[in-house]
Amino acid sequence: MNKPEDFEKLSHLDEATILVISDSHRNVENFRKVLESFSEHCDALAFCGDGACDYGSLFDSACTNPKDENLFPPVSVFVRGNGDPSYIPTD
Repeated sequence: MNKPEDFEKLSHLDEATILVISDSHRNVENFRKVLESFSEHCDALAFCGDGACDYGSLFDSACTNPKDENLFPPVSVFVRGNGDPSYIPTD
């Protein structure tokens, strides 16, 4: 996940499908359902905050659980929202 070559490939596309999600607010199951429904058809995910724990939980599962390895598109980025803990890195 998030391999440099995936960012490079994305940067050279004429068009990209980007899934934008925000404000999951601890509703990790709905977040999961959206990913399961749409991420396979997307080039990237932009998570725009207010669900840092949800994003982290699902991303961790995608990295460690074989059944979830395709849960995220090849490129996934996270931006901390105003409701996320201050200890979440912003860069």
